[in-house]
Amino acid sequence: MEVQTFAQRIQSFWSKVNKAGPVPPLHPEMSNCWIWEGYKEADGYGRWMIPEQGGQRCVKAHRLAFFLWFGCWPEEELDHTCHVRDCVRPDHTKEATRKENANNRIQKLCKRGHPLADPNFKYYTRPDGRLVRRCIGCLKAHLEEQRAARLARGLKPPGRKRKMA
Repeated sequence: MEVQTFAQRIQSFWSKVNKAGPVPPLHPEMSNCWIWEGYKEADGYGRWMIPEQGGQRCVKAHRLAFFLWFGCWPEEELDHTCHVRDCVRPDHTKEATRKENANNRIQKLCKRGHPLADPNFKYYTRPDGRLVRRCIGCLKAHLEEQRAARLARGLKPPGRKRKMA
């Protein structure tokens, strides 16, 4: 296996970054995100192996980008101000305490990109008793998909249930 120099490792790291990423959906006033296109864990954060005395260590890609940009490791957690987990753009992160970061982690968009703010969501209780938010835009889209599927199979779309007097 070929041993890479430090400069080659850094060049290899930045080659995994797409600097023409999207503008953050929650912050259209911000510059575009730099999206990590290398290995990602299930949590959505990029990972990168760095050499260490006696082996290698896995670090989060946005933390390494912060180190390479500012010349020091962050002393606290890094909060993505853009709310895009695979963004490694250093000016889209800020050092924050664990509590500050947790407060900013509250889900702001649904999986289809609709804002989860009044009046676009409602709360409902799941069968297991958990209270969850449901995006009204996604709910309407889901019902429309179900309706189209029933029509495609030649079935009548579900009508409104009538209350018995």
